[in-house]
Amino acid sequence: MVCALRYARDNGFRVGILSNNVVEWEPYWTAIVAPAGEVDCLIDSCRAGVRKPDPAIFDLAARTAGAAPEDCVLVDDLAENCAAARGQGWRAVHFRDNHQALHDLRQLTGLPSIL
Repeated sequence: MVCALRYARDNGFRVGILSNNVVEWEPYWTAIVAPAGEVDCLIDSCRAGVRKPDPAIFDLAARTAGAAPEDCVLVDDLAENCAAARGQGWRAVHFRDNHQALHDLRQLTGLPSIL
């Protein structure tokens, strides 16, 4: 998935992180996402005061990214978060495994290859 993120970014897509975290987990989740490198937008739920699937977090993320909701894609392992994103006009990929998620991302982005 890190390769997919970098590939998307290298091909003109802006990339962000929309977390559901608590302050105490920050050293752990930031270490996990560090291999992805810089992102264009980061919304940390514990600092934003709102969490997925609350519609307000998707509105905040789109505004912060400077993107229209229809230009945003959420990749998330929880179906309820994907449904909430879609309810705010986003597109979403319900992550179940890398192969499936990459296939779905190719379909949504039109990139000929994610990896």
